[in-house]
Amino acid sequence: SSFAAERYQSFSDATSIANPSLAAEQFSFCLPAVDIVGYPKCGTSALYKLLTLHDELVPWGSRKEACIVDGGGILSWLALMERSAVEGESGDNKLLVNGCSSVPHVATQEMLFRLYEKPNVKIFVMRDLADLLWSSWNFWCDIKHEDGCIAPAMWTRMGMHRRSPEYFHELLMKSAAEGSRSFRNVPAPQEMAEYYASWYDRVADLSSYNITVYAKETLTKDPDFVWQRIDHAVQEILKRKLVPHTSLHMFTEVLVNANDQKGTNKETQIDQVAEGLYKISGYRPLLQESREFIERSWRECSMWAKRTGWSYNCTAA
Repeated sequence: SSFAAERYQSFSDATSIANPSLAAEQFSFCLPAVDIVGYPKCGTSALYKLLTLHDELVPWGSRKEACIVDGGGILSWLALMERSAVEGESGDNKLLVNGCSSVPHVATQEMLFRLYEKPNVKIFVMRDLADLLWSSWNFWCDIKHEDGCIAPAMWTRMGMHRRSPEYFHELLMKSAAEGSRSFRNVPAPQEMAEYYASWYDRVADLSSYNITVYAKETLTKDPDFVWQRIDHAVQEILKRKLVPHTSLHMFTEVLVNANDQKGTNKETQIDQVAEGLYKISGYRPLLQESREFIERSWRECSMWAKRTGWSYNCTAA
């Protein structure tokens, strides 16, 4: 294969490309070896922390979501990759990790992987769909329908954005009646049916290698299982055996970037968090009728349960 893994070089061995606007000046840049490609609000921050705590894995950019397609144009992302090469001089033979799950980012980056014949490990994490939609709706505001929704983060704010189980159910029924989203993170049943697949398939179609998949729920219950999947992918694709991970135990004790402690670097003790209960919605759970409606609509559920090994409540026909 022209994409052969043995041709992978350590990130310190940078590739140079010319920037035509600067004549002969060269940009040296690096590509990440490990990418988190989805899904938002499924524990990607915890996964990023798990990866970058390993002795042989380091961040690609200065933040988790170092996206090369972010409105800045070609010079913006060339500068980012050049910076990653400079920042990567802290040690040879490390593997760079990135956490941008934007499909345009993945598409652009994949062109570079193919052009320079670089293998790349992609990781996709998902979770129970009802839990995802309820969490996302409490976490993010809707810039089209709500005042005080500030880009780029678009986080909900206490006293500014209305959140309650009843209001979520009302929007859920409105989306169902209209056949399209009535609000951000409140999809219609047609979209719920293949919710993750619609994202995953677009990334998989671009990728030259299999994507490693696991369930968010697994990380706090069995982080060793998650790490074994990642370690296997690195061996298979990058032809590299990683040293043992020494910090896996922490992921049974803390949550990262939880709804009430937002931010990639924010950690909360698990025993201080009640899953599915958020301050902004009065620490009240998702209505059972909402959960059942989502479960009946989530037709891909059994497929993901089989792929991840996690037992979801799959009731869709």
